[in-house]
Amino acid sequence: MTDKQHVRAGKLLFLSYNGGKVAKPNYQYEKRQRDLAKKKKQEEKRRIRLEKKKLQPEAAADAPAGEEAD
Repeated sequence: MTDKQHVRAGKLLFLSYNGGKVAKPNYQYEKRQRDLAKKKKQEEKRRIRLEKKKLQPEAAADAPAGEEAD
């Protein structure tokens, strides 16, 4: 048997075990994973912005009263 015949035999074997149906991708699972990754990234950005916001007033308080903070 050649390599192509092995591949074909493997596909036929898989189809016979699966009742002749080809496995379909689970789009809902993939979308959920993308949404979770997006939400995690947004939460990380929000957390970083809040930390920067907390540090800015402290830096402005350290500056002398006569000078403006940039």
